[in-house]
Amino acid sequence: MASPQRPQPPHFVLVRHSNALLQPSIQYQYSDDSPLAMLQQPGEQVLVLDAYAPHSQPVALSLSPSLAVAHIKVDDAPAADDGAHMYVLETISSPERPVDASNIVERRPPNVLLSQFKERNTVLRRALEYPGCET
Repeated sequence: MASPQRPQPPHFVLVRHSNALLQPSIQYQYSDDSPLAMLQQPGEQVLVLDAYAPHSQPVALSLSPSLAVAHIKVDDAPAADDGAHMYVLETISSPERPVDASNIVERRPPNVLLSQFKERNTVLRRALEYPGCET
């Protein structure tokens, strides 16, 4: 019995950030590849797109602490005869820093905690109210 053929990986991927469309460098990562290849290098943002997740919709996330994926838009790729899709990853900036143990252990003044709470809520609100995002 022939094994089912794997779908082609996405070839048409764009990133929308601050109303600008960017064409990212694409690196294909398969389940048997080393995850170390996905580590962020200095000056680079890493986004992961799982176009063939077992869900009904593709899944995208950011491995970069300063960027978050707010929405994925999937359309038919222009001028593609084979039914290929185009993926547009809509992103927003995130002022978050990676969590380290010193942030968890130390006690901070309430006004600092409140300010950080408000900052995080602002990022969440922007993600939920991002233009073109259907809810």
